[in-house]
Amino acid sequence: MTELNTEYLKTVGARVRALREAKGITQDELATELGMVRTGVVKFEMGAQDFKSETIAKLSDYFGVTADYLLRGASSGALDVFRYTGLTQASLDTLADEKNVNDALFDGEWGRIEVVNELLSDSEYHYLIGEFAIFRYQWRRIHREIKDGAKDPDVDEAALRERADFLHWQFTQKTAKYLEKLLGEK
Repeated sequence: MTELNTEYLKTVGARVRALREAKGITQDELATELGMVRTGVVKFEMGAQDFKSETIAKLSDYFGVTADYLLRGASSGALDVFRYTGLTQASLDTLADEKNVNDALFDGEWGRIEVVNELLSDSEYHYLIGEFAIFRYQWRRIHREIKDGAKDPDVDEAALRERADFLHWQFTQKTAKYLEKLLGEK
């Protein structure tokens, strides 16, 4: 008998609970819809019980979502996007929200989503994001050294803080230069 992956089941259970709560129904009502007792729904939502394929099908039909969404957090159409871009469902949802805000506020005119499109197609922006990731890693490492070195008298905390401040200044300068370019200022 295989062991249950409880973290995965908890994630799926949380997704079912969120769908149930969004629909405004109780665990008892969902149990009735699925043809089971309330304790079965409780166990699913807690991640204490695995889902049978029949239950997944019933949940998908009832909530109007795909099995991919229930099991992976992704709609079927989004799976190709995930594989191609590596973006999470939360990132895709944010982009979709931006598009909806853009359409509502700007009625298809140049607006927020076009700025996002321009940024995503700009190689200099990608370079800056890479620089930010490096800065973030180095900054965290320095602060970890400061924290760990608090007990070590040989660690020069002032030098580490100065190095962190320099990294911050360096990244700020790169960001300001990029923003000037983006906004067309000279």
